[in-house]
This record gives sequence, C-alpha cells and structure tokens, in this order.
Amino acid sequence: MVKAYFTACEQAFPAQRAQLRRLALALGRGGVERMEQLCAMQRAGPEGLLELRSIGAKSLPLIAAVCARYEENRIPSQGGTPLREPGTWLPQECPPAQKQGGSL
Repeated sequence: MVKAYFTACEQAFPAQRAQLRRLALALGRGGVERMEQLCAMQRAGPEGLLELRSIGAKSLPLIAAVCARYEENRIPSQGGTPLREPGTWLPQECPPAQKQGGSL
C-alpha cells in the first residue's frame, strides 16, 4: 500500500515525483509495506527510517508530509477520524493539497 499511496501522491507533489518513486522502492525493499507501519516509524523518530538503505535525512521531510496527508485523511475503518465525508477518498488516493504555510 505504501507504493500505491506514494504513486497517488505524485499529483500532490509533482516536483518530488522522482523522489517519491525512489522512496517507495526503498521502503518496499526495507520491508515497509503499509502506510500505518511507515507513519508509526516516522512518529517514533528518524532513527528507524535512516537505517533503511537509500533513505537519508533529505528524505525525511517528504516522508513526514506524505504521512501527515495520510493520517489527515484516514477513514474510521483504518482507525482514524475522517475530516471529510466517508467515501470521498479511497485509502490509496493522495487527496488534493490543502493550503498550508511553508513548503517542502
């Protein structure tokens, strides 16, 4: 599911398309297959992510942004409280970016 979600997020982060694809491959190679697993690793701190091959400090902000988008838009069956009407977004979709200060 990580690879599918990162692929869906390419529209939200077009400038980082190549980095998203590289990260998805590196995460899969490192055994991170589910977004819940990735988000838990990201919340626990950078150490676990930095141990994975091909993931360095420059990758952490993009991973954090993708995890934040995922957690903002989880549906109740995934353990989250929806910010939108149920069924609006599929779990593998990366919803449109919301206006926020700053950038990646």
